[in-house]
Amino acid sequence: MAQKAFMFVGMLALLILSFSLVSSAVDDVQFYPSSAIVSGNQGAQVTGNFNVENTLSVTDINNIYVTFQSLVLGSSTIPNTSLSFTVASTIAASQNASGTLIVNIPSNQLAGTYQGSMTLYGNTSSSSLRGTLPITLTVNSQPSLTVTQSGLTKTSNGTVTITNTGNTVLSGLVLSSLNDADFNVTFGSLGSTSLNPGQSTTASISSTNAGNLNLGEDSTVSIRATSGTVTNTGSVEIPVTYCSDLELSDTNNQLKITDVRDLSSGDDWAWSPLKDISLRVTVENNYDASKSVEVKIGLYDVSRGRFVDLTTSDRELTDNVRISDDSDEDFNFDFQLPADINQNDDYRLYVKAYVRSNEKTICTSNADFTNGDTGYYQNIDYASDDDILIANAKFPTSFFCGTSDTISFDVYNFNLGDNEKMRVRLYNSALGISTYSDQFELDEGNSESLSFDVNIPQNVTAKLYGFTLFVEYDYKDSSETYKNYFDQTYNLNVQGTCAEVVSTTAPTINAQLSSNAVVGQDLVVTVSVKNNGNGAANFIIAPTNYESWAGLVSVEPQVLTINAGSTQQAILTFNPTEAGTKTFNVQVISNGNTEERAVSVTITENKSSITNFFESLGDTTYIIAGVLVLLIILVIVLIIVAARKPRHSDF
Repeated sequence: MAQKAFMFVGMLALLILSFSLVSSAVDDVQFYPSSAIVSGNQGAQVTGNFNVENTLSVTDINNIYVTFQSLVLGSSTIPNTSLSFTVASTIAASQNASGTLIVNIPSNQLAGTYQGSMTLYGNTSSSSLRGTLPITLTVNSQPSLTVTQSGLTKTSNGTVTITNTGNTVLSGLVLSSLNDADFNVTFGSLGSTSLNPGQSTTASISSTNAGNLNLGEDSTVSIRATSGTVTNTGSVEIPVTYCSDLELSDTNNQLKITDVRDLSSGDDWAWSPLKDISLRVTVENNYDASKSVEVKIGLYDVSRGRFVDLTTSDRELTDNVRISDDSDEDFNFDFQLPADINQNDDYRLYVKAYVRSNEKTICTSNADFTNGDTGYYQNIDYASDDDILIANAKFPTSFFCGTSDTISFDVYNFNLGDNEKMRVRLYNSALGISTYSDQFELDEGNSESLSFDVNIPQNVTAKLYGFTLFVEYDYKDSSETYKNYFDQTYNLNVQGTCAEVVSTTAPTINAQLSSNAVVGQDLVVTVSVKNNGNGAANFIIAPTNYESWAGLVSVEPQVLTINAGSTQQAILTFNPTEAGTKTFNVQVISNGNTEERAVSVTITENKSSITNFFESLGDTTYIIAGVLVLLIILVIVLIIVAARKPRHSDF
């Protein structure tokens, strides 16, 4: 009996000793701070930094490792595999070691506050130690959802899918349409109106009028999924194709448009009026036999509901090539865009490929537009920076010496507003051509057709000449001048039996002032030109370098035809805008040679008519002024005398 009692006491003492050692182990490893309180978003990584202290004064802690409890919020957990802690494997006696807690929060983790703990273990030379760190993690609330659609066409229904991509429970889900297209949609019942994070539900989608959609109409409608304050919008696009039945016929993709490439210079799919366009369409034939394939393209103006004229006779262009089985071929299209492409309109390029004479059965218009869209059309960007353009210039292939012919062209106003005043100048110095059109007004988006009769001198060399059309605009009524111009140069071929060009010497040029030189009044300068050559010649009169102080009103005439040894005059009229001593140059151009003379003129301010009158009197002004003063004094004296004269009473 005594022996049993001794054994019981011994075991009890051993148990007490073991408990004492464990209790002392917890106290010997401390964390600062003493608990981990962190927060973060779903799918994110959060960290916390701590000091781990060895409270033993003479003993190191070795072989350190940690274990984790899962973090728990009700029935939702973050597994312990999502947690880690980095710390040194040994902590010296009475020393600290830095540690970092890392928590990887799973995506769609339910929002809320999770509880758990981490335990650190280590050994000394004689015992095992441990320390516990409580962990509190708050997962921030991030409610969100997505809504997508698939399968809806002009003839078949589709499916809408709503997915809870956030980390809160979504309830009371509702589907709606924004009705922002040219067709309507309706929805079936949702499989569920409540979704946990990461879950999805579906509903059917159908349309009663999508079958009426035509090219260019808005075939994309927006749909919205809502749960309380959480909402998101998706889109539903009905395939409206370029094929004749407006529905994709080649469902097996045995005929495929694998590439549509813009080979034109500049940015892909950025087109401007009158731009030369080069397209290459690659079609693949996956049939077991060769097929005669036709490819058709069209540029559709969505804003106006029609195809654009790509040539003078065609709005759509077609090319035909036979393609061997399991092969592909290129179809090439070259055309010039019309000048009336409008920057405010929306344009789409449509392409379709079909077996010739069998479009209703085998046709596809779904294409891969290189560096652009993939689908049933390619959006075209308006890229022109020009406010004005000259187009449709027509003139003979050749002009003949000593004859006349006509040059015609169109001027387009793209971006200058309405009622823009313009005029056009035709110019070539070697041929002595310099003539102006009458002024005309042109509204934005419109064009003006003009023409010039061109007289080719007999005494010129048969060769290629360049002539330039200048469109002058930005007219200022105050100075009666144009501030800007657009120019376009064309080559003019002169042929025939032309007379030998006569030898010329520099003409004699004189200029003299023929009017007052006053700001705001016409300044008239007479230019005299003497032909010092040995034959008649044309001389173009061109004033330059006056723009900073005056506007040019007219040059009459601008071309002088002068016989050898004779002299003629041209009248230059300016409208001065600044006073002071000013200079300009007079250029005289003949047979490609230019002579220039500098002219100086002193401009005075425009004073009142009374001031001008007195200035015209010169020194006599003072005499007249004195006489006027005496007369005024005399009148005043007479008035005073008359006022003081006694009056008789009326009795």
